[in-house]
Amino acid sequence: MARIAYLVLAHNRPEELAETVNTLTAQGDYAAVHFDKNAKPELFKVLRTALQDNPNVIFVKRRRCGWGGWSLVGATLEMLRAAEKRFEDATYFFLISGACAPIKSRKQIDEILSNDPRDCIETEDMERSNWIKTGMKRDRFRYRHFFNERTQARWFYWSLKLQRKMRWEREAPSGLEMKIGSQWWCLRRKTVESVLKYIDQNPAVVRFFKSVWIPDECFFQTLVARLVPERERTGQPPTLLMFTDYGVPVVFHSDHISFLKRQPGFFGRKISVHSQTIRTDLNDLYLSGEVSTISKGDPRHHYQLIANAGRVGDRFGKRIWDKSVSVPRDKRLIIVSSKRWDEGDWLRRAVSQTLGIPGVGYLFNTNNAELPDMGGLDEHVDKRARHRRAVIRLLFDIYKSDQLVIGLDPESTEVLNDLALDRNQTIMLYVARDLDEDYFRGHAERTGQIEGDISDQDWASIYRAMQEKHERSVEDLQHPRLFKYGEVRQKDKHKQRVEAVARILGCQAAEAQDILEKSQILKE
Repeated sequence: MARIAYLVLAHNRPEELAETVNTLTAQGDYAAVHFDKNAKPELFKVLRTALQDNPNVIFVKRRRCGWGGWSLVGATLEMLRAAEKRFEDATYFFLISGACAPIKSRKQIDEILSNDPRDCIETEDMERSNWIKTGMKRDRFRYRHFFNERTQARWFYWSLKLQRKMRWEREAPSGLEMKIGSQWWCLRRKTVESVLKYIDQNPAVVRFFKSVWIPDECFFQTLVARLVPERERTGQPPTLLMFTDYGVPVVFHSDHISFLKRQPGFFGRKISVHSQTIRTDLNDLYLSGEVSTISKGDPRHHYQLIANAGRVGDRFGKRIWDKSVSVPRDKRLIIVSSKRWDEGDWLRRAVSQTLGIPGVGYLFNTNNAELPDMGGLDEHVDKRARHRRAVIRLLFDIYKSDQLVIGLDPESTEVLNDLALDRNQTIMLYVARDLDEDYFRGHAERTGQIEGDISDQDWASIYRAMQEKHERSVEDLQHPRLFKYGEVRQKDKHKQRVEAVARILGCQAAEAQDILEKSQILKE
């Protein structure tokens, strides 16, 4: 059986922290605790009192910790050295924070570690990977960072600017290829011994990392990658940490427990401090012996689908170029919308051919929208989505036409809201058909919202969220600012569909008949 020494970085809520630590050590495991010296002394006293009778817990010298600097790595090394020396039978050393809680039982963690005895640590290439979404990559270590960006921002950027100007660059110590990854990891004893021995023999390495920006994301990652063969590393962090669209960590609440239990990690971060039950329930899970089915695929897709249900709203203010660009009021824009994109494209092409109106596909939903050369806009759907009205106006200019027909997914509510602000003649032609579970599952797979096999429970929650979002978006299509809205409905007879198309598009019945015949929509 694996014996784990938990390394706990904490700074607040001593009562809840003590409960978690007692839970983690209840089955013979250990804990080394570092409590931030920035915290009030009375809080640390509460923690010491709550854990004083637990022989499997040790405390290390407190230091003041701050984001982005060496202090977090220094505190971690304090715990690592103390735990490696004190807990001689510990086979794994697991770094967590006070905001973490277990999302697997101790039994299941042991099974996973026994079946796959590797180091659980993320080791992405610092410069070439996409792990860093924005901000510095090479400059994190190429220049020396002696000031804290959050508390000494002025000095931090002054120092960086000066070093760039003077070209005071440096390279990583010989033999080290800089890696980056999650701060949270679980390492085998032999790996810990190798890391500690290496830094004792190479003090220059520690000096180097003391002036690296955010070293807790690269110090252990770089050294483990240097000392341990890739086949002995999972490349994945053992703690589930996700971020919202705004770049802040997702906070998990009581209604996330079933989701958390099915994720591949051992712990979850951050656990809500306002929920009265989630931490207790997760501690109970750790002691229960329960073995949960682990979902496949990226947990972020599942979480975002559930989290976004019922939370659609404007995220960003209008950009200046979107404010200043509008489609002239004498232009006529026809939007063909169907959740089945192939069906929407068939109908859009039929409208174009029969009425002689230029058209493009789902230009705000897919890269492949049959667009003309637009100076690069035709290649990137994300860029088109950021400049919606400008793109529409450009298409009118390219085709030298007063009319245009486009395809649009009915869930593109933000696009519809933006286009509806213009005073041009906008028409919405929606194909209202019944969509079954097989369709939604196929759509989720095609668009990458689910990957691989998932449990029935996971799929049930995703399916429900997709249904609710679709139903809500169909209601939003009937926008009060739109010039005209109409539906071609599956439940209607053919004659009624012809009448609906003629009324919506303002064309003759014969032309509407021709459009339906050419598109072959709603014919099974």
